[in-house]
Amino acid sequence: MSVRLAEGSYEDARAMIGTRAEVEFADHAVTWALIKYFCAMVQDSNASYWDPDFAEAQWGGIVSPPAMLLTWVMAPDWQPQSPEPKTLLLARIPLPDPTVISVETDTWWTCQPASRPSSAKATS
Repeated sequence: MSVRLAEGSYEDARAMIGTRAEVEFADHAVTWALIKYFCAMVQDSNASYWDPDFAEAQWGGIVSPPAMLLTWVMAPDWQPQSPEPKTLLLARIPLPDPTVISVETDTWWTCQPASRPSSAKATS
């Protein structure tokens, strides 16, 4: 089953400013294996993700690319025990078709293997 994006007017979307989604906690730990698979997929050769010695000197250990933030802070939107996918807040914002929202994430902490991040998401 696919998630359908909400549709509406810009006024409908403005009415959602300040709406907050519940804080989500990762149901899995950050792993170096997943970091390496992701970096291989996007061909990111940054030594912070591949070279333990460099990462230790620079960051105190291997870190995760900021692009993986949503991988770590959200449980999968579909799981066998809950067949209805959860609709992300971003998809619930009613905008005229075919408007697309650009999202920017500021990462102010280093996400290292074995950590279990959490995230609070809000529209602005």
